[in-house]
Amino acid sequence: MNRKVILSLLGISAVVVLLFYLSLSGNAYECKVTVQYGATTLHRTGGGASEKEAIRAAVESACGTLGLAMAEQIRCQNTPPVDAQCTGPSSGY
Repeated sequence: MNRKVILSLLGISAVVVLLFYLSLSGNAYECKVTVQYGATTLHRTGGGASEKEAIRAAVESACGTLGLAMAEQIRCQNTPPVDAQCTGPSSGY
């Protein structure tokens, strides 16, 4: 094989390994939340590097399923969850 092909394969392999590592280490926390928005109650799970990120991801997931306009979507995402159950290295929420 020529040198450019070998270097390209090594580069691609390094990127794949890095992405795999980051995907495994990025969700140290997992939170299940209950979101009440208007007359709708939703339950979703989210993951993140911190409890705050995991809760935010779960709330965004819940609000994203409602099919709201952008302004309503933002209001929904800024609504604190009714309940949040988190697991992770030192869960305290």
